Amino acid sequence: MEKLSKVAILCGGKGVRLRPLTEQIPKPLIKLSGKPIIERLLELYVQKGFDEFYLCIGHLGQKIVDYFEPKKQFNIHYVDSGAEATPLQRIYDLKDLFEDRILLSYGDTIADINFKEFLKTHEQSGTAATILTAPFVSPFGLVNWSEGDNLLESFEEKPVLDYYVGYVILEKETFSKITPEMLQDPVGLVTLFKLLIEEKNLSGYKHDGPKITFNTDHELEHAEKLILDFYTVKE
Repeated sequence: MEKLSKVAILCGGKGVRLRPLTEQIPKPLIKLSGKPIIERLLELYVQKGFDEFYLCIGHLGQKIVDYFEPKKQFNIHYVDSGAEATPLQRIYDLKDLFEDRILLSYGDTIADINFKEFLKTHEQSGTAATILTAPFVSPFGLVNWSEGDNLLESFEEKPVLDYYVGYVILEKETFSKITPEMLQDPVGLVTLFKLLIEEKNLSGYKHDGPKITFNTDHELEHAEKLILDFYTVKE
């Protein structure tokens, strides 16, 4: 893919909400319909034209290496920041491994994205980063309060909201904005996004297509049911 061929995939988290399963295997090696989600993700990336991958490993990371090394199927580099590294630290450790921009994604999320349009939106925005968002209907009626009293300013029943899916196009210039304090903070990536928003330097790309992710046993069961429909939609 022109101007966006390298992909970094965050694979180092502990997956605490899926314990005890993730005490034995890293979350990206959890299988969906008989194949690890990370392998399905890499196969999709290859179909989309990507050809170089950086797996940011940590918790049980050697098991990911041991899984892929015998296959020799993908052009994979491993970046091990340690089991206790924050997500932003794992991202920061990529800074010397690419020249201009990189696609960043999570190892437990698959989305059938139009990457050409994603990149086009990013380039037109001229921002340091562009995140992927998707719409969802809130199951709640949401309200806004007036400051200093109990009066409500608005009430919206089940509004359509946008949420961050877990894909980012990141310009190398972004790394100069990361402080040592951010690197140590478990939510340092959120802090970085907020800083970019203040600078009017973060843009978004809306994705309406299929996507699969999971964080709990219930969501994993749901993802197992969705995976076949996902590939049916793709075809």
